[in-house]
Amino acid sequence: MPTRVKVVWILCCFLIFAGFLYFSMQRGFESERKRMEKARIKAEQLAKTEQEVKDFKVDSFQTTSNDIKELIALGKHEEAQKMAQDVIARNPKDSSTYTWWGISLVKTKKFFEAIEKFEKSAKIDKYNPKTFLYWGLTLYMEHKYEEAVQKYLHVIKLDPENSNAFAYWGAALLALGHSKDAVERLKQALSVNPSNGIAMDVMVDAYYSLSQYKDAWKVVANARERNVKIPEKTLAKLKDAMPEPTS
Repeated sequence: MPTRVKVVWILCCFLIFAGFLYFSMQRGFESERKRMEKARIKAEQLAKTEQEVKDFKVDSFQTTSNDIKELIALGKHEEAQKMAQDVIARNPKDSSTYTWWGISLVKTKKFFEAIEKFEKSAKIDKYNPKTFLYWGLTLYMEHKYEEAVQKYLHVIKLDPENSNAFAYWGAALLALGHSKDAVERLKQALSVNPSNGIAMDVMVDAYYSLSQYKDAWKVVANARERNVKIPEKTLAKLKDAMPEPTS
């Protein structure tokens, strides 16, 4: 074979081989690009799915907390306690569920357990007035009046317009024998909510303890104007001390 032909033949073989390598590399690059694109899309879909699961869980806990509240309103306290237990098993940081769990325990007179739940709720969220209000009420039911007052004070720091906190504070003061101070707190409760039946009921007792029967009857008259019912037991006691004024 002539040298010239041989050189051309070798050159052609080299070009063919180089072309083969070039196109092979191009196909490899394209395949890798597609693989990486698929991996990126899959990662984005996975992240989206995980976020949707998280959002669903959050919505589920909020809904379940509302369900617990509804069960308590229906008087189904044992069911509410079981539901709360299930929610906390899934989400131990749900402070509102601890609070509603505690409230359901108060309704069934499980005071020690209720206080435990309020304590756990407060450690997670110390800014929920409802937690401290019912915590104070539970302490009051256990005749721990001074401790109850501290909880009501905390409620008022968080919510200065909380009429029930003032009313329960007044009740605790009355139980401690501080009738005059109780009347002042009850007046504050009624200034926030003039139809607060708890405050009116306790105020009648406070005036009764101070032998201020006319003032007690004024509270009764005010309650009637607002369609607030004073317990018959309270009225009977007041009638024994002083007949109801006719004017």
